[in-house]
Amino acid sequence: MVHICTHPIGTSGGTICIKSDLPTCVLPEYWRRHDLSRKDIDTIISYIPTKVIWMSALMYGIYCPWYTLRSSAASVLDVTLSGKAVAVDLLLEKAGVRPSDRNKLDVESIESFEHIPPIPKSTISPEDFRFISSGVVCQLLPRNLLLPGESIGVVPLVYMYNGMCVVPVGIEGDSICCNVIVPESTYTKHRDTQRQSFTHAPKVCSYEDVIYCLTDELILLCV
Repeated sequence: MVHICTHPIGTSGGTICIKSDLPTCVLPEYWRRHDLSRKDIDTIISYIPTKVIWMSALMYGIYCPWYTLRSSAASVLDVTLSGKAVAVDLLLEKAGVRPSDRNKLDVESIESFEHIPPIPKSTISPEDFRFISSGVVCQLLPRNLLLPGESIGVVPLVYMYNGMCVVPVGIEGDSICCNVIVPESTYTKHRDTQRQSFTHAPKVCSYEDVIYCLTDELILLCV
């Protein structure tokens, strides 16, 4: 997903707009939305390069302290970034996120090895679980992988969870893996689709005559 933040510059009323295509899992909103613990957050960022965490911090107007910069052995003109935990501390403080006391990431099941970083696991009612398990779809493709004349895959249901629209895309052990979706018009609004590679093109689906893109945000739902 493309994320956009606007920050004030100086005292004259000017602003700067920062647009990034960061993984959703490095954003404080994601940590808050899934009520992650600090252990969960640290687990996620252990898979993420330090520079990406600082790029997330930059989106919130947080700049790298001088002590996180190191000379690079590769070139006299290059620097490396350190202080990944420092960036997380600053992000949590700036965004006002209080980590949960309970761990939410699925890191113990065999299926968890399918997801890097691990994804959150939450419980829903038995009725809702039966509802989403009846509409699992796993054959969705990006537009650029559809054959000529092939239609976009239709999903039979969309489930509202935690303010997000999700579609069930797989069964993993005792859980249903669900993918957050957004309207294609929203997904592509600030994205250069002409330069989008095959490996990063989003899967698409159709629901009630509206085309949606599957985002990089996944969640496991169980009873």
